[in-house]
Amino acid sequence: MNDDTVEPIRLQTTPDMIRPLEPAPVNPMWRFVRYIFYLAATAVSGIVMGMLILALPGPVMPPTTFWGSMIGVLLCLYLVVAFHEVGHALGGRLADYHLVYLVVGPLRLGREVNGWRLRFLKDRLFAFGGWAYSVPKRRDGWRWRRSLFILGGPLASLLLALAVVGLRFAWHDMIIWPPLALTTHFLSFAAIAILPFSLIPMVIRGQRNDALILIDTLRLRGELARRQQALTWLIAEAFQGKRSRETDTAVLTELLYPADGSHEELMGSIWGYYYEMDRQQYRRAATYLDRALAILQENPQPATLTLCALDAAFFEARYGRRPEVAAAWLELVDLKQATHPANAAEMKLVQHRTKTAVLLAQGNPTAAHQEVEKAVALLPELVDQGGIRIEEEWLEELAVEAAQTYEVSETS
Repeated sequence: MNDDTVEPIRLQTTPDMIRPLEPAPVNPMWRFVRYIFYLAATAVSGIVMGMLILALPGPVMPPTTFWGSMIGVLLCLYLVVAFHEVGHALGGRLADYHLVYLVVGPLRLGREVNGWRLRFLKDRLFAFGGWAYSVPKRRDGWRWRRSLFILGGPLASLLLALAVVGLRFAWHDMIIWPPLALTTHFLSFAAIAILPFSLIPMVIRGQRNDALILIDTLRLRGELARRQQALTWLIAEAFQGKRSRETDTAVLTELLYPADGSHEELMGSIWGYYYEMDRQQYRRAATYLDRALAILQENPQPATLTLCALDAAFFEARYGRRPEVAAAWLELVDLKQATHPANAAEMKLVQHRTKTAVLLAQGNPTAAHQEVEKAVALLPELVDQGGIRIEEEWLEELAVEAAQTYEVSETS
């Protein structure tokens, strides 16, 4: 049954109740000193690593230029990262995981609506990192199967480093094909240089590395482990094609309770919002979204706040019929803080869909039509197989409304 949408359904939370996320002030001198420190540390590490590689037995090195060496090292860095991420994918396959996408530098190989597709991510043009995103196909044995997936990357990197060093020993003082000699030299440098970043627990640019994630996974026990497993399973079902309204409510309840304001409850509230929206139970959806926003009032999180602000703007424009409030919610959106380059299309689509709803509520069908076209163009790039089904329906409704409103305005 649908909610009665004749009367406006409005959120209890308003944009002014959310604390704006202002970046922490940074002393310009400290920023400069830190930059110099990182630059010096990188240079020293490179020199030490280069001396170590030169000290290792290996084939006779052919002559090369400085820029040739730089290009060779960079290409080998991409190759090492690709090998690491493929290791994650193979570990996931052994653990009965469903591979969603692989990212290496600016390239993403993803399982999209129309099958596997290789895309160039312009926002990651100069990036050297990578990701392997996989989700479990079943719930049992969550801890050991997740551990196997995580271990796949570091083990692949370790095996590659050992294999390359072994080849250098095998070809010691031999004259071999010059490109092959250079490749073993640069590849050994890249493999050994990257290895510590996988094997030593650390946080890199705000992200936990494989070793730290593995330790945290093995430490998880009790209620927190149960809720993490529930969240992982809900995400897994969505990526494998289950839409929001088909969510197992028992699993959703595991995630939502106890109501402690935790990250797990926050994600459960957002999931509950989409569950009720897909069932067209808008009043219940508003309750879930208000709860998520209440948690964010106490514990602001850039990525989640941006998603919830977009949801709030869409809801107020469509069901609250308050375009001014919806526009205020849009002012809190910052995709730069919220968007992961690997799934940027999803967030951009939600932004265009939300802008469409706001523009329609403001009586601007022409601009709304342009926004909905941008959103529709992003549909083929989505990797969330379940989410795309509700997005297609919402965008179709918005497109029809924009066209009808435009025709009415033209004839009047």
